Amino acid sequence: QEKSYTVDLTHEYVKNNFQFSSSIYQTEIENIIDFSTNKFSNLDGGKFKGVEFFATTQNDFENISMGLNLVNIKLSTGKEAARRPNYSFDTSYSKKLNDQNEYKITWQWKGRRFDISQKEMKAYDVVDLDYIHDTSKYQVLLSLKNVFDREYEVARDYSTLGRALQVTAQYKY
Repeated sequence: QEKSYTVDLTHEYVKNNFQFSSSIYQTEIENIIDFSTNKFSNLDGGKFKGVEFFATTQNDFENISMGLNLVNIKLSTGKEAARRPNYSFDTSYSKKLNDQNEYKITWQWKGRRFDISQKEMKAYDVVDLDYIHDTSKYQVLLSLKNVFDREYEVARDYSTLGRALQVTAQYKY
């Protein structure tokens, strides 16, 4: 049975429409579940040490947010933890055009990481655009995913989404 223990020190600052938080953490895991060479197994343990930063500001029409995560992961085997980047950064900007229309742009960057076979996977970044039309009766969401048609891997040898247009409609009753 996997068990974990976490120590976390968080600072949060809020003033008017601005929020900033930072955390320093360490998580120790006993009997960590690992997946390699097509089977699950338990390792003696692992240690995750990291820092996270998050900031957001908003007003009635705009919202800007960003987050940075830096983590050092040590498994009892000495290997890297599968598919977990040591560095990641996310940011988004949304703007309300009026009571019913809004758009949002999101950028994600994920640092290099290793797959279950310990083969290195390169860092990647992806930009997404969303347009939302929302009324009391229905909502339509148009999403353009992977705007710049980046080739990237989240898991080795599995395809990822190229540029794609998604349309979602929701009727409210």
